[in-house]
Amino acid sequence: MYTYSIDCGNCWTASREMKTNITPLQEYKSKHPVTSVRYSPDGAKILLGSDNLYLISSDGELIWKKELEPKKAPYVLPVAFSPDGRRMAAGKWKNLFIWNTNGALLFFKELHYNVHSISFSPNGSKIAVGLGKTKPRPEGLLSVVGESSDGEFFLLDFVTGEEFYFKEPKIPVISVGFSPKGDMIAVGCAINRETLFYGMIYLYGEKGLLWSEKIKQQITSVSFSPEGNKIAVGTTCSATLGSLPLGKSGVYVLSTKGELLWMNNDLYPILNLGYSPFGDKIVAGSTTSIYVLSEDCRILDMQRIFPDSPFIQHHINDAIFSPSGSEFAIGHKKGIKTFEIQVEEELKGSRFRYVKKIGFGGFSDIYLIRTSKSELVALKIPKINSFETVSTSGFLKEISIWKNLNHPNIVELYDYGDKPIPWLSMEYMDGGSLRERLNQLSFAESKKIIIKVAKALEYAHTKGVIHRDIKPENILFKGNKPKLADWGLARDLTTFSTLSAGFRGTCEYAAPEQFSNKFGNIDYQTDIYQSGVVLYEMVTGLLPYKSDNIESFIKNVTSEDNIPPVRKINSNISKKLEDIIMGCLAKNKRGRYQSISELIKDLEEVI
Repeated sequence: MYTYSIDCGNCWTASREMKTNITPLQEYKSKHPVTSVRYSPDGAKILLGSDNLYLISSDGELIWKKELEPKKAPYVLPVAFSPDGRRMAAGKWKNLFIWNTNGALLFFKELHYNVHSISFSPNGSKIAVGLGKTKPRPEGLLSVVGESSDGEFFLLDFVTGEEFYFKEPKIPVISVGFSPKGDMIAVGCAINRETLFYGMIYLYGEKGLLWSEKIKQQITSVSFSPEGNKIAVGTTCSATLGSLPLGKSGVYVLSTKGELLWMNNDLYPILNLGYSPFGDKIVAGSTTSIYVLSEDCRILDMQRIFPDSPFIQHHINDAIFSPSGSEFAIGHKKGIKTFEIQVEEELKGSRFRYVKKIGFGGFSDIYLIRTSKSELVALKIPKINSFETVSTSGFLKEISIWKNLNHPNIVELYDYGDKPIPWLSMEYMDGGSLRERLNQLSFAESKKIIIKVAKALEYAHTKGVIHRDIKPENILFKGNKPKLADWGLARDLTTFSTLSAGFRGTCEYAAPEQFSNKFGNIDYQTDIYQSGVVLYEMVTGLLPYKSDNIESFIKNVTSEDNIPPVRKINSNISKKLEDIIMGCLAKNKRGRYQSISELIKDLEEVI
């Protein structure tokens, strides 16, 4: 347990205590090392790489087993699920395999070098593969060998069928990972040949290499934070990063600009790592131990998994959080173990007893808390670090608007206050957000969800309130019932007859008038445009506009260029639905739906 203070401005300080508790859940023994472990997106299945490929239920029952070629290669190394859970990938030696969940082979290719790492893009349309010259060791690990040109990474586009080999790394690529938005790929490399002993990290954007850094130690794992603004790097042995001395083996967190944010360089050699789904924890596997670290690399817990074994006898070959973040799994020399993890925080001075982080937003974190009456509710507080100042008035300014909204498809706000820190408590939504369900919905399901959201907006609009920040992360589920959340940017148009341009919200879902007043004022039609962006993404898997930076995105949204037609991306969509979506996304407000009620009527009629 550790305690730290939070300076919240306004001349008061809140103290938080964090406690962790790791409890073994299940163990599955194997005759061969388990080299890689991945949960399915729904957490119901686990994919294992070992002597062969295994798909098991979360209860440990074997669903199927695949014997992969070549048989001379002792282990299946990387495995991966696609974000929608409908495809699985694995690498054995130089071979890349992709199956559907029924075990039917969809794709096979022999690549230039051995397959070390696999990562699907967030929408499942691409797969990145790290390659290099290596040889397996008895523990199931890799021994990196070869000249400096023995490595690259491979990118496959499922939509176009195009294949790309990236030659830039030129040393074995041990780990690859897509950013949560799919606009960046982190590539971690390592080489160990006589006097050559170092690693490289590369960050690629859609137009090529953004930056690279040489590290005087091997990189074993890279992982993007769920927010996509940080990269955790696992390493072994002594190191420096550019001009920054890093010391021993450890975990280092970099910004996507290549800046070192945090580090812990007093750990056993790190062989793998991964962020929790909410970005507040990092699980890292080493030789015989497992670490649970805070997002700023402090040790929350460390356990020797094999306390009675020699230091090098067992290795944690892989460690991964479940989609819920409530447990993690490790693969090792003798099988797989799963553990339940509980991280609780207590806010001293508040009337809430215990809290644990269950989500995050651009400016706030969300915790599941237990009230004095033992009721579970969601608590939202600003993102606060010891060096940040938070304006109480800024956080609570529009909350009173939300408090007055009462509709079955609006998340209920229970209470709010500013002591000991700014906070609000709201209905706990146990079904996650729309973001987690994208690419898994049928048209009928998408239509049902967007109609419910539109009815919530229709109610708010009758009260004179607009939302201004409609996006998948703000559409939450109670079971399978959608509700619109986060009315923190809402405005009462009975008080402000119109709102002039001045961007607040989420850039990718913003309407043209949020960037430029030449498109008119921010009003009810702004919510209609944002709803159209969400529906467009639900039925196509893509956003209407895609840009490398905010400046170019704003230019696209405010230009005269038309949005790519829906049916050009998804030909299964009816012409009527395409017309509805494009009617939401008209840049000229005269061509856009004039009211949310009109949109609901057309959606209910479309087949």
